[in-house]
Amino acid sequence: MTLGPTKLGLSTHCFAYRPIHADYFAWIRDAGFTAIELWCMAPHVEIEIAGSVAYFGKRAKAAGLDILSVHLPFYNRFGDPDFHYLNLGDPDRERAREARNRMLRVIAQMPEIGADRAVVHGIANMPGDPDQIAGWYVEDLAVIADEAANRGVMLAMENIMTEPSKTAPLAGLIDKLDHAHVRCCLDVGHANVNENAVTAVETLGERIISMHLHDNRGEHDEHLVPGDGTIDWPALVNAVKTHCPHTNLIYEINFPFARDETDPADVAQHLRRARERAREHWGL
Repeated sequence: MTLGPTKLGLSTHCFAYRPIHADYFAWIRDAGFTAIELWCMAPHVEIEIAGSVAYFGKRAKAAGLDILSVHLPFYNRFGDPDFHYLNLGDPDRERAREARNRMLRVIAQMPEIGADRAVVHGIANMPGDPDQIAGWYVEDLAVIADEAANRGVMLAMENIMTEPSKTAPLAGLIDKLDHAHVRCCLDVGHANVNENAVTAVETLGERIISMHLHDNRGEHDEHLVPGDGTIDWPALVNAVKTHCPHTNLIYEINFPFARDETDPADVAQHLRRARERAREHWGL
C-alpha cells in the first residue's frame, strides 16, 4: 500500500463505555475533526450484531467524517459479568479463536466504510511459556493479516505496556513477520510510561503508519489531551516528520469526568481543546 499525506482523526475511544450515538459524530465534527478511528468494542459498537461496524461507519460518514481506521477488539464487553480480554496468542486457544473471529468480523466490513488501517494489540502479558505464546501470536496474526490483505487493509500492531510489545521487540516482530500488510501503530502515551516517546519513533521509523496521540505524567496510561502531561511534543513532532512523515495521527483521549456523564457542553469543550492542540503541535 502506498501511504499518502498525513491525516488527522479522533478515536471514538473517548466514548468507549457508552453505546455509540449519532450525536457523538456531530460533537466530533463540530469540534473541528473531519475523521475518526472507530472503536470496535461493546457496548460502544455491538460487533456481534451483523453489519454493525458498517452501519455506524456509514452514519459517521453521513455526519461528514471519514473513517481512517478501526481499533480491533481486545475485550468482549465492558460491564459484562464475564468480562475478559481477547488476546491473539492466548494459551487458551478457544479464547484466541474468539479473538480472531471478532477481529475478522470487523475487517470484513471495512471496505464498506473506506477504512484502510486496523489497529491490533501486540503480545499481552499472559501465563505460560513466552516463546510458545509468541509463536501462537504469530500464527493468529497471520490469519488476520491475510484476511486484511484480501480486503485492502493494513494491520497496525500497537505497542502496549508489556515487555514483548515495547518498541524494540515490536520492531523485531514486524520485521520477522515480513508481511506486506503488517506495520505499526505507535501509542505515544504507552511509550511515555515504559520507554520514551521520541526514542520509540526513532526505533520504529517507517514501520509506523498510524499513531495514537495522548499524554500522561509518565506513570499511568491517563489519555490526557496532548500537552497536559510530560511528553516533549516539539521533539516528538520533529521525530515524526523525520522518521515517519506519512503516518496518520489519531487523538485517543479520555474525558476528565465520569464515564456516565455526557454533558454536551463539557464534551464539546474537551474535544475543542484536543483539536486546538493538534493545530498547535502539527499545524493541521
